[in-house]
Amino acid sequence: MRKDVSMRLVLIEEASTDDRDRENMCDYAIPLFLRYFEFRYFDQIHNTPSSMTLGSSGSSVVVPRNFRLLEELEKGEKGIGDGTVSYGMDDGDDIYMRSWTGTIIGPYNTVHEGRIYQLKLFCDKDYPEKPPSVRFHSRINMTCVNHETGVVESKKFGLLANWQRRFTMEDILTQLKKEMAASHNRKLVQPPEGTHY
Repeated sequence: MRKDVSMRLVLIEEASTDDRDRENMCDYAIPLFLRYFEFRYFDQIHNTPSSMTLGSSGSSVVVPRNFRLLEELEKGEKGIGDGTVSYGMDDGDDIYMRSWTGTIIGPYNTVHEGRIYQLKLFCDKDYPEKPPSVRFHSRINMTCVNHETGVVESKKFGLLANWQRRFTMEDILTQLKKEMAASHNRKLVQPPEGTHY
């Protein structure tokens, strides 16, 4: 059973490290995607942790970038929690899955209550090793957001400043919503609703 998982993971790692050009992407993307989910479901059936250690070398499995983003896309499409936070891809034809739009509905008992905020998230090639760039499209007054550009400044936003590979776009949006309700942001005077950067 362990050898079976190892063989599947080797296939995933080999295919994900090949430097294929754009034209050949579709020829291997679907089989690779199916292999990955076969591995995921194998884990669930056999109760094997997805970050298991293989062989005697002690190396752990790192989920390739595109598979990680496919998981996030699936979760975003299903909906998150109470529906006040959501996200999705901007361009379904972008095989690199770089550009995303997030939405946050302002939390209760704050100046943000009932407001709908749109954000742009950009996942570069080094995501999830490094955080995506995050920028509010809707105007907002928050201590961690640049007032001129709408960019969420990583030095002022703990999740981006202390980024870990396991963090997701959902985590970013959820934490930004919590930040809206924080004492230093909940009563700040806001720009007119519906204005954009």
